[in-house]
Amino acid sequence: MNLKSYTPGAAAWIFLLSISFIIFFGATWIRTQCTNLNFSISQIRTEKARLVTQKRNLEIEQARLRSPERIRNLAENRLGLSIPKPENIIDLSGTVHEKGP
Repeated sequence: MNLKSYTPGAAAWIFLLSISFIIFFGATWIRTQCTNLNFSISQIRTEKARLVTQKRNLEIEQARLRSPERIRNLAENRLGLSIPKPENIIDLSGTVHEKGP
């Protein structure tokens, strides 16, 4: 190798171009990852809002289904049940209750 033909300026330029190339593509990759993460976060927030609304609707439906009026109506109309009269109640604890008039 001829030491006179080698110039440190060319190597410095190649080094600077290589570093610039790495920085440029690194910054581009980071920006792409940030964009993808922001999109994912947006989708998750939308899904969370939908699930919160669904939960609220299910809680309302649960309260409606548990209402005593609805249960009494189903027992009387669908099952033919009725509220027992005092003389039809048998106390299994051994305590004797007086029957009404």
